[in-house]
Amino acid sequence: MDNPKKWVEYLPWDEFYYNSSFHTIIGTTPSKLVYGRDPLSVVPYTLGSSPIEAVDSELIKRDKLLVALKKNLIKAQSRMIGQANKCRCELKFNQGDFVYVKLQPYRQFFVRGGSYSKLSRCFYGPFKVIKRIGKVANRLE
Repeated sequence: MDNPKKWVEYLPWDEFYYNSSFHTIIGTTPSKLVYGRDPLSVVPYTLGSSPIEAVDSELIKRDKLLVALKKNLIKAQSRMIGQANKCRCELKFNQGDFVYVKLQPYRQFFVRGGSYSKLSRCFYGPFKVIKRIGKVANRLE
């Protein structure tokens, strides 16, 4: 937002929009996951339905804020997707291929050679792929 001093005022709307938007990973909205039902929806304001001018201007401002929040959250989501997919590459191994396995010696203690895990090897192998178990899982010899 352009006005950081108003963040405290806008934060509940931001939270409401985030919790009421559909998330593909969980397959539903966070509100439905936690409470078991969808949250109440905010009905867009129709211009001139309130006789009080202050209420009219506040509701118009609220609708503009919700549109801006939606745009900003979608922009942030696409930026996160781009960052996550930047270093990913699709690898497919077939039966009979030879592969190296990357292990982390500081976490997987059974592969640590000496007392200095930083100096241990990262890649082990080559191992032969015996069977494909799933899209990304393989059984190695």
